[in-house]
Amino acid sequence: MEDSLISEITIQNNKPIHALDFHPKGNLLAIGGDRIIFIWDILNKKEKLLIDVEEDVNAISYTNDGNMIAVALKKSKQVKLYNANSGNHIKTLFD
Repeated sequence: MEDSLISEITIQNNKPIHALDFHPKGNLLAIGGDRIIFIWDILNKKEKLLIDVEEDVNAISYTNDGNMIAVALKKSKQVKLYNANSGNHIKTLFD
């Protein structure tokens, strides 16, 4: 099932996937790619949220409570925190 889920996400978004992390509750998947983060609703098989970022994503991780997403950017080596529900940028770390 995991292979088919990744294939489906890649086809729908038509962009490479660089990083993945499951929400602590297991119902959402945060996906980092080329200058984009999107949140995939696993149960409904649809995109829940799309976040544009200024460069390619190297790593992605939900916080333990699932309210924020930490994103490591490839080129600048910055780590940015985003609100996992709205997609709003909260803070830049290691700027």
